[in-house]
Formats: sequence, structure tokens, C-alpha cells
Amino acid sequence: MVHLVDDQFAASVDCVYPAEGLRKFLQHYFTPDFFKGKSVLDVGCRTGEMVAVLTDFGARASGVDLSEGCIVSAASRFPSLADRLHVADVRDLAGVPDGSFDLVLCVGVMGYLPRQDWMRALKELARVCRDNGEILVLFQKPKPLLVQAIVKTINLVPLQFYLRVCCPLGATILAPCSLWFLGEPISRSVIRYRIMISLRGLEFGYPQQLAAYRVPTPNCAISSEKTTESFRIAKERWTELEHSL
Repeated sequence: MVHLVDDQFAASVDCVYPAEGLRKFLQHYFTPDFFKGKSVLDVGCRTGEMVAVLTDFGARASGVDLSEGCIVSAASRFPSLADRLHVADVRDLAGVPDGSFDLVLCVGVMGYLPRQDWMRALKELARVCRDNGEILVLFQKPKPLLVQAIVKTINLVPLQFYLRVCCPLGATILAPCSLWFLGEPISRSVIRYRIMISLRGLEFGYPQQLAAYRVPTPNCAISSEKTTESFRIAKERWTELEHSL
């Protein structure tokens, strides 16, 4: 049995990204025809919406997530995809054979890893990517000292207390004010995930050696050019990149 209050990411399963926003995200980097017949792995698939959209585009899509609660939710939302959704850690994709996928996506994951694990995770993304494949990975942009201080303070709060008490309370307080300080009305569930839960444990920045592979980031439901850096890496360039990291 999965206890959502013990799992930061499973505690957010009621916040679902709209399919249209995910389509916009993917079509920023690739044409819809790009996916037809390709095998794609979504690392950090949360509740499975990206895997479903990729499947609609004609991809043979699979998803993995560290959170058992997220995978349970994803399988419940998309029963036809349940056999393609698995619990796995981006730092150790042991159940995934080498060179299994034409495209490996890693969105909203690296920012929650300690920076000393970034290289280990990148190596795993490259390992499961085919020789003529590609990797799309996103990192958090560096943030002002005030934001870093807020995140460090949040991290000091015990996880269960933060998820049980702080997140619902914060969302209840902030939702009625969202039009004033964010410019648009935002629901409590979205604030609870996109602000309260998502801030906890964030690491900002990215390996500077990736700079040559930077591509523009779309402004959509799951990313923003103000907060996120995107890197599109051809597997054939990986050996060169690995030596520089």
C-alpha cells in the first residue's frame, strides 16, 4: 500500500497536466511525425499523461518513475498502458537494456537530484538510448539567493508535516490571492503541486558542459524559458560530452 504522505511526488497525483499542454511541449522540439514508430522512454513519467500523448503521436512509449504512487496512479488512469509503466530510478535503470530507445525524455527530474548524481543519471539516459537516438533533458535554471534560501528552509521541515500540514494550508491561503500575485486564478491543487510540493528538494543549475547542446525551452504547462533549460543531445555526441563532464 502506498502512503501518499510519505511520497512527495505521489502527493501530487491530483494535479494532472492537460494533454494540450504536453502536445505543445513536445511539438516545440519535434514534429508530430517524428514520433511515429519510434520507441520513446519518459523518465519521470508521473501520472502517465506524457506517455499517453506520445502514444497518440504514434510512438511506442514507455514510462518510469521513482514514485510507486505515481506509477499506480498512471496505470489506473491509462489501463491500456499499464504494462509499459514501471518504478525505476533515473540513476539506476537496471531493468532497461542498453540501447532500447530512439528517444529518451527526462523532464522535471534532474532538479530533484543532488548535483553529485547528475552525471550518474546522464550516463543512464545515454546507456538506454540507441546509437542513432537522442536525449532531451531539462534542468532548473540558477535562481536568485532568496529563492535558494526559501527552498533550503522548506527542506528543513519534516516531510510528512510539510505534506500533511504546510502544503494544504499554503494552497488554501494562496489560491484566493493567485489572481493578484500571479496574474491569473489558480486552483488549490495546482498551487499545492506547482508551488508548494515542487519547491521542496529542488537543485538549481546544470552542468556547464551541456551548454553547447542547449535549445530553447517552450512556455507551456510544464516548462518555462524563465525557469528551465533544455538540452537536446544526439547519442553519437555522447562520448565526446562524457569525456568533458
